[in-house]
Amino acid sequence: MNKAEQIELLDDLLHDLGKYIAFPLNMLPSEPDGPMFQDAVEHALNQTRVGAQGSQSAKSIWANFLNEAGNAFDKNDCWQPMHDAVEAALAWGAHLGKPTLFISRKQVTDDIKAVSAAIRRLRDQING
Repeated sequence: MNKAEQIELLDDLLHDLGKYIAFPLNMLPSEPDGPMFQDAVEHALNQTRVGAQGSQSAKSIWANFLNEAGNAFDKNDCWQPMHDAVEAALAWGAHLGKPTLFISRKQVTDDIKAVSAAIRRLRDQING
């Protein structure tokens, strides 16, 4: 995969995952109640990208990206941190409906919002 193809793939990931995973949390008021926060996280992870063809979860967007990327980014220093950031955000899906989601509200929000920044760092590294 050449540099232009890598950038295009990351641009798509930044749009489809980076932007839309954080969108529900960005739309919350400063002090959302528990159900509102729960709904935002659920939407962020399970209905990340909604379009004419239905919704796509963050996990499926990520899996599609990994399938398409193969090992194209393995030699980039920012690849593993990006991979770890996405996995950390996706891991909160196991906590939906559990008290840990609310106890860790700041961490959940930080992890989900970190996805976009991690994708940008890898993109910037490749773009030089």
